[in-house]
Amino acid sequence: MLLTGASGSGKSSLLLRLVESSFALVGDDQIVLQQTIARPAPALAGLIEVRGLGIVQMPYLPEAAIVLRVELGQNTPIQRLPEKTIDPLTGGWCLTLDAFHADAVAVIRTALRCIRGDLTLLCGVNGGMASANPLPKKHEES
Repeated sequence: MLLTGASGSGKSSLLLRLVESSFALVGDDQIVLQQTIARPAPALAGLIEVRGLGIVQMPYLPEAAIVLRVELGQNTPIQRLPEKTIDPLTGGWCLTLDAFHADAVAVIRTALRCIRGDLTLLCGVNGGMASANPLPKKHEES
């Protein structure tokens, strides 16, 4: 997944919680995107800023496919049943979350489980009230 948001929106804070919840780090602060693949900026590979502690070096993946983009914003109204939003850069789902909300990691984990097919999203990001495939089929034209 790709975390995006303004400075101070909680990207590094949420990333740290995700890593501590067994997600793998690709990069913090600067990500190189090539279609649907994310790679860390070479000078920052494996580095994450932990506010109140400093810069920490961690194990990281050299690349990962993006299936979910999470736009972070504080005090941003979060829709209960959001309309379908597909990221034009990656073709993955887009979610809007408050990084500092207690259930942010659980919402991301649940979204990824829906994308993998472990769970079925009945309404919300897919739009409508019937279950649907989480990502557009490759042969469909936009």
